[in-house]
Amino acid sequence: MNWNWKNQIYVIDDIISLEQQETIKNYLFDGRLPWYYAADITDSKSQKDNPRPAMKHFWISKGQQVSSAPTDALRPIVENCLKTLFERTHQKANYAVDNCRSFLQFPLNNLKGSAYDAHHVDSFEEHLVFLYYVMDSDGDTVIFDNPFSFENTERPSENMLTEKLRVSPKQGRVVIFDGFYWHTATQPRHNMRCVVNFNVHCK
Repeated sequence: MNWNWKNQIYVIDDIISLEQQETIKNYLFDGRLPWYYAADITDSKSQKDNPRPAMKHFWISKGQQVSSAPTDALRPIVENCLKTLFERTHQKANYAVDNCRSFLQFPLNNLKGSAYDAHHVDSFEEHLVFLYYVMDSDGDTVIFDNPFSFENTERPSENMLTEKLRVSPKQGRVVIFDGFYWHTATQPRHNMRCVVNFNVHCK
């Protein structure tokens, strides 16, 4: 599959209106959404001696809605991301949201070891990541100049990685990138960090 946006990264502020941003933030924080505990934000064995606990909520898994919570408020994020992509690449495509998850991280002032959470790719199938920031916070997203490859599927060690781009969480901002880039986040130390992560398959 040859996408015009392969190997691309786009950072877009105010991908949805302020009213829509506030609707999503309120829904995630007013007690209606059930959050579930994760012992480590990336579920990585590499962090077993220094876990980064978080809360998570799965909206869509493997293309099927698994949450009883409505996804209507999230739909404009995907629609506007795709509209922006199509305007910039001049390529339209059918799409499907394979996974949609929310993550909520709390500041860890006593964090030891690497500043990075475990680097990862969300899926081993070609996909785009739409990473939406629910609120202003610290805890940058880090995208590395190292792509996953089927010729070498082994997860690279941290000292082999080179930072390509850092994106700071800002309410209403979205970063769109080729999901085969190894990526991670830095743990927030001062504020809660909340994101909605979409894995989108285009064809």
